[in-house]
Amino acid sequence: MGVQRAQQQASGAAQLLRTFHAKAALGVDNARLRFHDSLPPELCVGYARPGATYPAVVRLSNESGTARHDATPDLRGMAVRVQVAPGESHDLLATSFPVSHAADAREFVAFAKATAGADTTVERAFGLFVRLPLAVGWGAADRMRRNVHTATRYAVGSLARETFWSRGAILWGFGRARALPAAPGPRRHPRAAPRQLRPGLPPP
Repeated sequence: MGVQRAQQQASGAAQLLRTFHAKAALGVDNARLRFHDSLPPELCVGYARPGATYPAVVRLSNESGTARHDATPDLRGMAVRVQVAPGESHDLLATSFPVSHAADAREFVAFAKATAGADTTVERAFGLFVRLPLAVGWGAADRMRRNVHTATRYAVGSLARETFWSRGAILWGFGRARALPAAPGPRRHPRAAPRQLRPGLPPP
């Protein structure tokens, strides 16, 4: 709650937003998740069956806990809620970088607290180079800063062409999942543009 209040104060939002992924670029409530007809037996676990189709809700978003401009360097996220049966749903979460900046839950929370409400370059630098090392140590803080810099150093041309990776292991017969774009295209964008994340996505 403290992280959310700091972000609310920094952004001037009228109410508390999500701790992360506050701004959605796309929300679809009539999506369908379909498993491939040739799904290997080792991946057939629970509701995952060859050819099985389920209604789903999909949300694509920026990682930040404040509603910043789409051109701001940031990670992007994908959340899919699969409705398997009445009273049974499963959430599949992924981001646009293969690995997490944090090695465990403690580091994840420390990073969130260190950067909460950091709305200017000076505030963010203080959070990353002072508050974060004090919380997790200099080595871990350096690794986390480098991961975040690598993950956010390019401009996104469209979320329709992004690749998303699940951050943690999934108890589903394999370690991690990856979501690939249906159509190939350039991932990088030469310059920032208004609504630059939407090309190739359904209209709002």
